[in-house]
Amino acid sequence: MKNRYHTLASLIGITLLGWVVSCNEKEEPVPEPEQLTATAFVEQLRAPIGFTIDNKGQLWVTEAGTGKNDAAIVMITSQGTKTVVVSGFPSVIANGAIEGMSHPLYQDGKLYVLHGVSGTLYTLDVSAFKAGDTPMSFAGLKKEDLGTYVKTLKLTDPLNSNPYDLTLGPDGNLYIADAGANAIFKRDKTTGTLSLFARLPDAATKVEAVPTGIVFDGTRFLITTLSGFPFTAGNAKMYQITIDGTVS
Repeated sequence: MKNRYHTLASLIGITLLGWVVSCNEKEEPVPEPEQLTATAFVEQLRAPIGFTIDNKGQLWVTEAGTGKNDAAIVMITSQGTKTVVVSGFPSVIANGAIEGMSHPLYQDGKLYVLHGVSGTLYTLDVSAFKAGDTPMSFAGLKKEDLGTYVKTLKLTDPLNSNPYDLTLGPDGNLYIADAGANAIFKRDKTTGTLSLFARLPDAATKVEAVPTGIVFDGTRFLITTLSGFPFTAGNAKMYQITIDGTVS
């Protein structure tokens, strides 16, 4: 018994000594890179808007297309192989830019895709989709009208809605940043019901916030804004929103 305790004490002493030595060792500094080089991972994307990554390391990308109702979703493997998932989403050219598609979000085999111009949320079951598969039928996609509800709240004058980005909250619900309504909406995971979660303050007098990005960091939501015309320096801000909807 004594020998056992002596051995145990020796092991503890060696462990502590190693811990002390490691604590006293100085970490080697990591040198700053002298230059950055960009290499094309996959080419010939048509006005990509946003992407999301699944648990296999595959990218799901929304493409705005060419403005001829040819917006699409493509899947890209970790080796750079591109496959069209579905095409035929509305896309138009307005103010010199191609508009229509917004951001996607992958979660548990499903792909949630926002289409800002039409105020629509599309849901795709991509759990069995793989590289090289035949594209899905656009006509068969499940879609939900978000814009009509948003406009009934009369948050802007004139009325506007442009659901642009989305994230998953701690409660499993989707949270959607609407760049047109300057607000964040919550979509109930069970019923699909949409409700107002938080409003963002104007960037300045008669200048709207225009939220274009949203993430949840495990504690709070973080929102990026573009701000509206005339795009004065300093107008764009980042906001945080607590889980009870408090904006700061």
